[in-house]
Amino acid sequence: MLKRCVKRILSIDHVAVLGFYLLLGFNFSFPQVAIQFWMIEEIKWQPAQTAAIYGLIGIPWCFKPFYGFLSDRYPIGGLRRKPYLIIGALTTFLSWLVLPFLQTTFLRILALFTASLGACVGDVMMDSIVVCIAKTETEESKGTIQSNMWIARNVGSLLGVIGGSLYYNAFGSLGTFLANACVPLFWIVMIKGFDEPPTEKINTKEICVKIGSTVKQPQIYKAIIFMLLACSTPAYGQSFVYYLEKELKFTPMEFGYLKTSRRIFAIISIWCYKRYFRHVELRKILFWSLLSVFIVEQSRFLIIFHLTPFIPNFALALLEGLMMTIVGEFILMPLVVLSARICPEGIEGTFYAFIISIQNLSGIIGDEWGSLVVHAFGVTADDFTHLWKVMVLCHLCDIIPLMVIQFVPRDRELEEEEIPLKHEIEIPLDELEDPTDDEVKTNI
Repeated sequence: MLKRCVKRILSIDHVAVLGFYLLLGFNFSFPQVAIQFWMIEEIKWQPAQTAAIYGLIGIPWCFKPFYGFLSDRYPIGGLRRKPYLIIGALTTFLSWLVLPFLQTTFLRILALFTASLGACVGDVMMDSIVVCIAKTETEESKGTIQSNMWIARNVGSLLGVIGGSLYYNAFGSLGTFLANACVPLFWIVMIKGFDEPPTEKINTKEICVKIGSTVKQPQIYKAIIFMLLACSTPAYGQSFVYYLEKELKFTPMEFGYLKTSRRIFAIISIWCYKRYFRHVELRKILFWSLLSVFIVEQSRFLIIFHLTPFIPNFALALLEGLMMTIVGEFILMPLVVLSARICPEGIEGTFYAFIISIQNLSGIIGDEWGSLVVHAFGVTADDFTHLWKVMVLCHLCDIIPLMVIQFVPRDRELEEEEIPLKHEIEIPLDELEDPTDDEVKTNI
């Protein structure tokens, strides 16, 4: 059995997939510290402005269904995935290459936007490939590709955070951005190992009928409504980051330690979910995870009001970040697992992207709403007097998902609706890896 498992992992398709996701995770996390200090120290963007800009550059992730539909409907050279993935990789490469040399706010935002767009296109294409591979797995091996892919992505993110912090200290934002521009080129190298069979065009009407027949099922559209409400609560994360950097004088290395520890605990959380919780009722996991988020996020008041003078602020921020990472993963994974399990045959790219894009759209709504709240209370890079009021309002809004938890379908309800669940997905395909690290709206 072990020999067969190793053989599957070392197959060409699996190596290509794992290599791509490792590099994708690295590409997302490597410039995080550099971007953060570049925005705060070099180009002097305000907290509300930064939050709004993050929302703008997250917009491409709301159109994932379009990229999936485009590849499903219009193959290039008889291939539905690889050509579009190459286009996305080249777009991301060029965007990071020119970013440090741009002088206006519009052009900088445009470069960040196109970098996000290219990464999103590549992510959709590989997600579709993974879903297709997963549906060929036997009962014995089901979940293998998802488990290994998700671990590879988080390992890449972990390496990127560690390397990015050190690289920024040595070479600054210019060197970090240029180095990150090279990573998408290796995505192209990875997919050469994947043998994608040629395919015919899919009829547009067929795509729409399949999507419509799935979405109109009550348990599905109720779940979609829950996702919208759960992920669109206002976020003030960027203002809190500004507070840590400006008021508490956190250094790039300290932010690097925070991000590194979160990546490590994300991997541990995934293992715990797979090992102990993947068969637990979806509604139960989400209820306790959302309640835990609401409780844990109150610990930020200890930092804001300096209520624990004998405990270093860095230690409090580290502990709060780790707990939020754990519960955040336990919100994200069940939702994305369900999304992958209900994909209709033949349009995996379109439908999977449609479900995940709802979470992305909700996250952007939360970012923009949060930026308006921050602006309304007058929180700036130099004035955090009313930050606690912003936190109170945002935390109260986080109660909303708990009030509509009954919208989350129970497993037996899904079976009664005859929703196709035969292709069980143990570990989710990530969705959503936006620049703010808010994979699910937990205000992390």
